[in-house]
Amino acid sequence: MRSFIKSLELRLSDLFLLLGFIPFAFFLIFTNIFTEHSNPDEIGFKLWMMIPCFIITLGCWSYYIYLENKQGNLPKRCISIIFISLAIFGLISILIQPNTFSISMEVKGVNSINKAIYGDTLQIGDIVNAPLVPMELSGIHYTFFSLDYLLILLFIYIGLFIFPKRFKSIIFLKYLGYILFFFAFALILYSYIFEFDKYINFFKYLFSSGEEGKLFSHYSVKSFIINQNAYGMFMLISIIFALINHAITKRRFYYIFVGIFFINMLFSYSRTSILISLLLITIHLVYRLVSTYKEYSKRNLYTSIGIGSLVLLGIVFTIISYASSGTIFSAIYNFTNGFLNQGSMISRFHIWQNIFQLLNQSPLYYFFGRGFGLSNEMLYQMNVADGDPVSPAHNSFLAVLLHGGIPLLLVYLAFLAYSTYIIIKCFKKNPDLTLSISFGVLAFFLYSFNEEIQYLIYTMMLPVMILYHVLYLDNPDKETEQTIENQVITLE
Repeated sequence: MRSFIKSLELRLSDLFLLLGFIPFAFFLIFTNIFTEHSNPDEIGFKLWMMIPCFIITLGCWSYYIYLENKQGNLPKRCISIIFISLAIFGLISILIQPNTFSISMEVKGVNSINKAIYGDTLQIGDIVNAPLVPMELSGIHYTFFSLDYLLILLFIYIGLFIFPKRFKSIIFLKYLGYILFFFAFALILYSYIFEFDKYINFFKYLFSSGEEGKLFSHYSVKSFIINQNAYGMFMLISIIFALINHAITKRRFYYIFVGIFFINMLFSYSRTSILISLLLITIHLVYRLVSTYKEYSKRNLYTSIGIGSLVLLGIVFTIISYASSGTIFSAIYNFTNGFLNQGSMISRFHIWQNIFQLLNQSPLYYFFGRGFGLSNEMLYQMNVADGDPVSPAHNSFLAVLLHGGIPLLLVYLAFLAYSTYIIIKCFKKNPDLTLSISFGVLAFFLYSFNEEIQYLIYTMMLPVMILYHVLYLDNPDKETEQTIENQVITLE
């Protein structure tokens, strides 16, 4: 640990970076609160408190950038120009939005919320010609989301293009993984202690037969800290970093971490996280078995036979459970049958239709979007009328289009393409490590079709950028492997 801390060569600028995180956290927290209240007076975090937080964060991070510039750690000028342009463009997008929002929409009956609004005669699947959806956007909305947008943009700029150049060491990723593991285990322990009744009901209904068994998903882990899908996503991130740490040190106990995180993900019943985790774990195991076959032929053969047998047994048990309509192996029937429920996807289709209704109000909105943050306020009002009391777009690509129009979407796609380019260039130099790190980009790319997570993608892009500086920019081809091995030996 001492050698690791010493290798970081901490400087004064790092203190300013840390100090900026504290007020920035308020913006991350209260962004979600803004999307739940159309009246800013209902929010305890007043504007006069937001502005000092913005000034402190902006001052700390601006001075951090100034100090890092003196050390030569700023990205190329074109990157800075792109981010400045995005800042100007985003502010224009927010300021051009009318302060009175209304829209006439067709509403499809989805659940009881529609009946509460339009009457008990509404049946699921009915189409209702809804009246205008009125909404007043106050100056607090425009001010808050303008400041929030600038800070998030600045945070991504530092996180992706300055921070990796500042700490260009693979070992940094290992300790970043340790931090994530600590919070993951703390979250798991918290859930076991304070949500014990939910686990009891989860298993009670999971092993029940008939209609009662379908209720088990209602008792999945949903703490007041994070919701069900966020819990599953955090377990997914922890699994990815466990595989990254295994690629760095080749310690098998990281597979135990993978198993623990995956089991707890099952309790959350976050279907997207479960499916993506299964895909990533399968790719990792197949790659490891193939790449090490010559060195460990017998072990890999037995492992392949064992995994294949378990998969075959799972298929047989699933067939039996469905043939018996859940009276045999009811847990398998209830769990897998829940994945076939299309209610969640149906509601997403309605949300996506509402996004295009917002954009279709003017061709100008396809270029500028409906404004960062403001668009979620508008979308929330429409989704409530449509029977879904949620604000996010539940699709990263459509969310970017809604927030900033086609230009911002093109930048976002270029960003993903750039990460793919880095992974391809680094794969030849260290396939094991590059493959494990690329799982993060792949996971968030797949997740982005069902969730709005574009502001969190830097969490997984940070390892990609560090990998790029270590493997491609800083080390000759012949010295790359030895450099990483020396880092690990020194640390251990």
